[in-house]
Amino acid sequence: EAGKTAGGSVPESFILAKTGELSVLNALDYLKLMGGHANLFDYSEITHAGKTSVTLTHDLGPKGSLFLTNYVEAIFSSLEKKTKVRQLSDAIAFEI
Repeated sequence: EAGKTAGGSVPESFILAKTGELSVLNALDYLKLMGGHANLFDYSEITHAGKTSVTLTHDLGPKGSLFLTNYVEAIFSSLEKKTKVRQLSDAIAFEI
C-alpha cells in the first residue's frame, strides 16, 4: 500500500515540476535520478526490438521488491501504461 501511495503522487509532481510533461521517457529519467541520487536502487536499462527492459536492483529484501513493484506500477498507471513487473528478492524488472 505504501508503494502505491508514494508512487501515485510524488513522482508525478516531481516529473511535472522538472520537465513540464508526464511521459514514459520522463518517468524513466525520474527512476534513473532516484537510483543515482536517492540510493534506493541501481537502475539498468536495455533496449531491444523496440522494447525497453528496466531492472532496479536493491538490497532492501523481498519487502523492498514489493514496495518498488507497487511504486513503479503506480507511476506508469498514471501514464495509462500497464506494466508487468517481475519481482525477485533483490530486484524488480519490467518492460515498456
